[in-house]
Amino acid sequence: HWATAVQYLRLASPVWVVVAFGFVLINNVSKTLRWRLLFPPEQMPPRGYAFGAMMSGQLLNFALPLRSGDLTRAYFTGRYRGASTATAVAGPPGR
Repeated sequence: HWATAVQYLRLASPVWVVVAFGFVLINNVSKTLRWRLLFPPEQMPPRGYAFGAMMSGQLLNFALPLRSGDLTRAYFTGRYRGASTATAVAGPPGR
């Protein structure tokens, strides 16, 4: 019920809403940086690309079943690296 959600958001302290969004952003940025470390330095995607892939994957995880966002993130990252989706899911060889 959107009306109820809006009613509660109006009651919330704007300071705490901003603080909460700040922590969510910090969490997502740190997950992106951690995920980039799985790649060898010469194949590491840029921060902006990795963050976009991470956020797209999370959006799809909310909307679709079976963690399909994670597979989508692997697909786009594989395309960026010029590798297959299976390679992107498996990670670099020897790790």
